[in-house]
Amino acid sequence: MTITDTAIIDYNGEKLDYDTVGELLTQLWSKMEQEGNNIVVIKKVYSIVTEFLENVYKHSDFVEDGNKLVTIKIRKKDADHYTVVVQNPVLKEKLEKLIYKVDFINSLNKAGLKKLYQYEIKKRTISPKGGAGLGLIIVARKAEGSILFEAKEYNEQTSLISMSVTVSLDLQSQI
Repeated sequence: MTITDTAIIDYNGEKLDYDTVGELLTQLWSKMEQEGNNIVVIKKVYSIVTEFLENVYKHSDFVEDGNKLVTIKIRKKDADHYTVVVQNPVLKEKLEKLIYKVDFINSLNKAGLKKLYQYEIKKRTISPKGGAGLGLIIVARKAEGSILFEAKEYNEQTSLISMSVTVSLDLQSQI
């Protein structure tokens, strides 16, 4: 039996707060266990979603206009893959740096990502928002393929960014 495009998490909101992050992660773990996924697969998907949610929580520039601009979608794409998609608002002035970072990460192979991760860990630099710059590196190391990135204008100051990855359920790809 082939499973196609089954929603695991489908969140739309004006913003993302700490309590919502916890609820989404609890819901994700529970649903993946109910589906009978291997613990290695659950931890891999959970790790990617945690990093994306943390990025949205810490780095979004929320727009107070009543529109639900934050989207988190986790879907079972088929019997062998999950997709994770996040969308959130960011100030246009931050866009160029973010595009550069995603493009740089996407240009690296798994060995290059490992070296970059180790370099960032050794730097021990913590941003004013509390991050070490590891989130997207972790996502890229665990995902299958590149981080897909898209930016659309929302208003004069803000863009909506969307990032998505595919996660393999194949245990051989977990090693």
